[in-house]
Amino acid sequence: MRQWTMNVAAAGNAEIALHIHAWTDFVRAAGVTPRTAPSWAGRGDGYDVPLTAFDESETKRLIDHAVRLMTDHGMPKPTSFRAGGLFANAANLRAVAAAGFTADTSATPAGPFGSLTLPWTLPKDAQPYRPSRTDANAAGDLPMLEVPNNAGNTYGLTSFSIQRVINDDLAMLPPVGTPSAVRRALTFVSHPATIDAPERAAIEKLFQALEPYRWDRDKGPLRFVTIAQVAAAYAR
Repeated sequence: MRQWTMNVAAAGNAEIALHIHAWTDFVRAAGVTPRTAPSWAGRGDGYDVPLTAFDESETKRLIDHAVRLMTDHGMPKPTSFRAGGLFANAANLRAVAAAGFTADTSATPAGPFGSLTLPWTLPKDAQPYRPSRTDANAAGDLPMLEVPNNAGNTYGLTSFSIQRVINDDLAMLPPVGTPSAVRRALTFVSHPATIDAPERAAIEKLFQALEPYRWDRDKGPLRFVTIAQVAAAYAR
């Protein structure tokens, strides 16, 4: 998986970023006290413990350890970050920005996640912004772009159940055949390691729905880019 990921990134088709779940062995190796609560699924192994359970200094140690593991294994230093379960608060984001990341993608529309409530109060079509140092949901002056996950998560979906996601996504795009009057970012989430046949069918249906809007087909304004490219575009 590591070599495949590096090959895809080297070809310019992907970005290698950092995504942290608070597995107890990882947290312990980073020099931080592991937690098993709070959790969104009651697993007991730390995977489902939100990053918001860790303060700023602990988050920094987790990030530093993760980046060191990546670079020790020949991967480039990442510039984009996402917290496990999309749980992050202002303290976490300060640590992410201080570590030199140019983009965070932990933000998501408000709502529940498992047995917990997400720390976000954003609308479902939220667009990239630079977050406040004291409120992750508000615009501010952190030197990092927050890119909300606003276009859906394909995990566990089928070609039938993804239709709601498709409808919401198309509502953020201009009519077919017309230019876009405003800049918008749509961020999708999937988990390649767990994609099964029903989810693959859902993903294919999503991309079929987006086909009439594709810039690379000379049809419309929709371009497929990495989070790093989004950060670069919003820096202009």
